[in-house]
Amino acid sequence: MEQLSTYIPSLVASLTEGVVVLDEQAGIQVFNPALVEMLGLPGTEAGPLEEFLGGGELGQLARQALAGDLVWDQDIQYSKPA
Repeated sequence: MEQLSTYIPSLVASLTEGVVVLDEQAGIQVFNPALVEMLGLPGTEAGPLEEFLGGGELGQLARQALAGDLVWDQDIQYSKPA
């Protein structure tokens, strides 16, 4: 099990697309540098979704996905933080 816990973060970090892994309480467990760059976020640590993505459309889509709703093929407006 320990090998799996180090493999998943390494795998996610190596992806070129932005990826975030959430737990059932919308807590961020793993994210990759591509997500940080794509969203213009500071290099934050894992924590609550609201602290990372804010309460905007992107955060809402993540909460819908956690609730079991289908959230594919949707356009959202996102502005990088200043």
